[in-house]
Amino acid sequence: MDSKERLTQLCEAVIESHGFSDEYRKRLTLEIKAVDDFNEYDYFIDLHDRGVKIDKNENNLLIVYLLGICSDYDSCQSPVYIYGEFPDLDLDYTKDVRLYLKDEWAPKAFGVDNVCNIGSYNTFGIKSSLIDMAKVFGVDRDEVLNVTTKLGLKDDEGKTLTWERALELNKDLAEYCNKHPDVAKAAKRMLNRIRSRGKHAGGLIISRIPIADLVPLCTDSDGNPVSAWTEGLHAQDLQPVGLVKYDVLGLTNLEQIARCVKMIKERHNIQVCALPGRESWSDTSYLNDTKALALANQGKLRCVFQFDSAGMRELVKRGGVHSFDDLAAYTALYRPGPLGCLAAGTVVCTALGGVSIEKLLSWEHHIAYVKRNGSMAYSKRFLLKRTGRKKMLRITTKSGKIITCSVDHEFLSNDLQFTSANLLKIGVKIGSRADA
Repeated sequence: MDSKERLTQLCEAVIESHGFSDEYRKRLTLEIKAVDDFNEYDYFIDLHDRGVKIDKNENNLLIVYLLGICSDYDSCQSPVYIYGEFPDLDLDYTKDVRLYLKDEWAPKAFGVDNVCNIGSYNTFGIKSSLIDMAKVFGVDRDEVLNVTTKLGLKDDEGKTLTWERALELNKDLAEYCNKHPDVAKAAKRMLNRIRSRGKHAGGLIISRIPIADLVPLCTDSDGNPVSAWTEGLHAQDLQPVGLVKYDVLGLTNLEQIARCVKMIKERHNIQVCALPGRESWSDTSYLNDTKALALANQGKLRCVFQFDSAGMRELVKRGGVHSFDDLAAYTALYRPGPLGCLAAGTVVCTALGGVSIEKLLSWEHHIAYVKRNGSMAYSKRFLLKRTGRKKMLRITTKSGKIITCSVDHEFLSNDLQFTSANLLKIGVKIGSRADA
């Protein structure tokens, strides 16, 4: 019995024994789907098996109520099982400027205790675990390299390669493991464990309070603070404690531009600026050039880096641009995480009162927002984008050709009729290339 089946049976048994209504079963189905999306079955089962008790059901989950983890549950309220992500802020500089900002400016401006780098962790894969364990047991390195160089990251079905599948697909690997069982046993145990620690090249955390009060810190080889959990802290792990990641990036293209400008100045004694008549390219008044802002407000941003997508251009056009800072904000907000911050059914405060996000209309509703001075205002400039996972099917033809498609993808069958993928049956002939 797998984790999903066991979790479902545990919850359904309580529903049955207590005689709960069908509404509970519908709610359970909804939550099981959410757990499936996050692949967190083992988390809830572990809490149940260890007899963990939590005072408050903050997410109002039926699952934790049925498992006896929490004693409170409100069937009239929706569950809260999707959290939005903070937008990360990407800033591009030349490499020397990036190092200065990260190592000198930020610690001085915000305080050494309020700034840290982001720890990164590398884990053992099949290749690295075999190579390292061969070294530990004194087995010839060339022998293990001859085997591991043939290993890929995916199996023949495009899935992540597992230890068992690797042995099935690679006879040389199977023979090597039979010849060196100690190496194989140790290598298998090391899989997915942390192998080494480093730090994100451009990632920086800036907090208003000492970061050590929120997460553990370690130091890098230069003595700079780096975020760390016992099991390894990545950038996405910082969000639950309320920290925002800044990517201070070193862009090679900026260095090329800077070198070109320097050469022009030195060789021709010409000042370079984005606008005519200005003294230097360092003049930033062009950022709020009225003609450029007018083009942005019309959504005319094709071929502009970070704005060359229909969705982004539509967001800018509908939201409006008053300054260059608005454009920077759009690039941070138009990402999968921020776009998915609000789950379906979320009630949004508008000038007409609370309205479900699914019923918001840009031409009718004015949504509330908090201004920088703390006062509340209303705006009808917003973009509502619905997100969600789409189910996919994998179809295997008689010749072994694998076709991955959506459930509603239509195929031309041998009776010259189009049929949705989810309605295809074994034996039906579909139109395809000759090699399929």
